[in-house]
Formats: sequence, structure tokens, C-alpha cells
Amino acid sequence: MPVDEDTGKLIPFTSDQIDAMQIRTAGVRPPSPRHLQETRRIGENTMRKSFWVKWAERFNFIELVCGDQKTYVESGITKLSRLLPDERYGIHHPDYPEIVATRIDNIEGANGPGIDSEDDEGIVEYPDALIDVFYEHVPYDLRTDEDVELQGSEFIRYTYFGGSNGSAQSINIPGGAMRYWREPGDGTAPPHGVPVPYGVSIVRAEEEFTWWWVQLPYETFEPNSNLYQRIYGTVEGDLPFLGCVNSAPIFDRPHGTVMFANVIPKLERAHTGKGRRWSLEYKFAYSALGWNWLYYPDPSGTNAGWFNVNNKEYQEADALEDYRSLVPGARDLNKLFSVAAV
Repeated sequence: MPVDEDTGKLIPFTSDQIDAMQIRTAGVRPPSPRHLQETRRIGENTMRKSFWVKWAERFNFIELVCGDQKTYVESGITKLSRLLPDERYGIHHPDYPEIVATRIDNIEGANGPGIDSEDDEGIVEYPDALIDVFYEHVPYDLRTDEDVELQGSEFIRYTYFGGSNGSAQSINIPGGAMRYWREPGDGTAPPHGVPVPYGVSIVRAEEEFTWWWVQLPYETFEPNSNLYQRIYGTVEGDLPFLGCVNSAPIFDRPHGTVMFANVIPKLERAHTGKGRRWSLEYKFAYSALGWNWLYYPDPSGTNAGWFNVNNKEYQEADALEDYRSLVPGARDLNKLFSVAAV
């Protein structure tokens, strides 16, 4: 991968490096089986295209079209660097920038007989490699490292909404009680006035939704990494983000309304053939009423309503102290999309 020696960031391939790959489009005329093929349908837009590439440059070509990822340290801060798919070979068309190369379906020797490599590694070499590239409509935005520096967040790239589920949830009301009651004129025979021997509940609307962060280098989420400790806490006693509500707006929802409920990490082999990559599925729960409020069932109706619950004084989620409410604490959940120690 092309790396800036001074910063450790990934940098685009130079024109000389691309020229050295000797890239040529294969199967430009039908009935070649490798003639360009496209699909268009709801939920899936794809393209398949083949190239001849100099054999010794085939792995560089894979990084050129599919991109790559790595971490680097700048002024003591761990950051994520991404090499985006090349604008000419890695993106379907300027008018369709979201259809990008995501995998290599086949590599085979071409344009001459194979010969044993001179370094005695048992690998047959060819003049060229014939490479089949698969492009698809990705659900995330492709943004440069410079864009992230300007915006101040990795949330703007390689993240996407994964779906939601709305439901009506029954929650208990502490201190509430109900009684059997007859209609007016029916008298007061039992069970009129007798307490109902179970708790009182009220229905609240909630949404559960997921958000994905994909193609993360292994070291970004290995045990004891910055992100891992942020999510699960530390042996020193730092509060884990799991179970916390948002102290700052996120996903266009105000503070105190989003709870970080779950994370499902998926570890995959990298498309480059070297290393592994994480895909993180974050799960959140949203309640417009907030997560630190309980309903008070005043029998008179005068004071009935939702009230903030604390074991100290009134505190909103943007200034909520740890372990003083119905949730462990409040954290800036936007930091779930950072690999730095923040």
C-alpha cells in the first residue's frame, strides 16, 4: 500500500505507479464472456468488469481499485487512514460514484505461458494477470482523510443505517396501585374498591435501530484498544459506553433519548489477502421521552405525568453524573465512531 513516510497515512497511487501496472480493459467487445455486465434493481446495483494488468503488479492493482485501510499516530493521537477506490478504475462511472469496486472475483495468468519464478517460491509467473472486478452500490459515503479532518468525525464515511424496529413497550410504574371499580349505579359489592394485586404499568413507544461501521483495521477493536475500552470499560473503573444514554445529540436525536444497547463485532479477512478487518454493528434504543423519566400516577390527576429521576438534584443527560439515575451514565455516543483515545 502507498504510505506517506512522514505521517504514516495512506496516499493515492502516483501516475507513474499506475502506469507501471499497464492496465488495459479486457473483453471490450461481445460475445466475450468478460464483456462489461451491469444490473439495476431495487436494493442491488452491480457491475462486473475485467482488466489485464502486469502480473507483478496485480496486488497493487487490487488496492488501487478496492482501496485499503490502516491506522497511524499523529501528535500522539491514533487516527484512521483510508485509501479510497481509484476514481478511474475503482468507481463505476462519474455519474454513479456510489457504485464502487468491493471485491476481486478472479485472477488468472494471461497473454503468455507460465514460467517458474526465479526466487524458487513455487509460484508460476505470467506476462499479465486477467482480473475480474466486482462493483456494487455501497450504502456508505466515500470520504477522504482530509474530509474527516475538516468534519472532525469518522461518522461521515463507511457508516450506514442498518434498519429499525418500532414497538410499544410496557414499563412498570413504581408506587402505582389500581383498584377494581364498578360502574356508577352498580353498587359497591366486592370486588369494588379491592386493590389489584400486581404492579401498574404504562405503555411507551420505543425504537430499536442499528448503525454499521465497516472496514476497520484489526488493531482498532482488538482487546484493550481505545475503542474496545470505550465500549466495555476498563479494569481501572472507567464507565463503559454500553448502557449509557447520549449526552450530546446524535442521529438527529436530542440528548438523553438514545441508549447504546449492544454491539456485534464481525471479524473478516481483508480483501487484500493480508490481515483482518472489523465490521461493527451498533444497536441503539430511542425513546422520545428520554430514558431517565418515570410516570407518576397521582390518583387526583393534579400532578400526574413524567418526572426526572435522580438520587441527587435534577440533572439532564447533558450533565448527568454517573450512577445517579436509571441509567449508568451519559456519554457522547458520537465517540463510538472514533479510534482515538478520547
